[in-house]
Amino acid sequence: MNDLAQTMREIQVEILPMHPGFGTSKVYLHLNGARGREQLLERLNDSDRFLPLKGGDGKMRLHAKAGIAALNCREVPDEVRELMELLPSTVPVRIRLRDGSELEGNLVFVLPGARHRVLDFLNTPEHFFLLATKSGATFVNKDWVDFALPQMETP
Repeated sequence: MNDLAQTMREIQVEILPMHPGFGTSKVYLHLNGARGREQLLERLNDSDRFLPLKGGDGKMRLHAKAGIAALNCREVPDEVRELMELLPSTVPVRIRLRDGSELEGNLVFVLPGARHRVLDFLNTPEHFFLLATKSGATFVNKDWVDFALPQMETP
């Protein structure tokens, strides 16, 4: 096994909107990055414009992050568990994407100070955010969101 394979871990994801040849794809993350174990949300929100994904057909593609509406993870990634330890705000929400599809789950976020509304969170500069779902986690691209409908929220 080469050194690169030993320093990476893979996460299985499904890309929305669906793309031929992808099906379930794999994202590779560093085990020992500049800030330790690399997280998927960190990778999605870094300054790189492309994300290498290995498709269901076995081919590696460099996929433009701007073209990804969301990434579904069937298993709950480590970063969700770590975020839950920080006692985050959670708000049930329905998200409508530009392609007409809808996602439901809980927004999970930590904001400093007294600004803990969904509006405040969605207006942060990061492109992707985490939606905890019944089946795992979905990483949603804000640029693909038509609207978010919080189910329970107080101003």
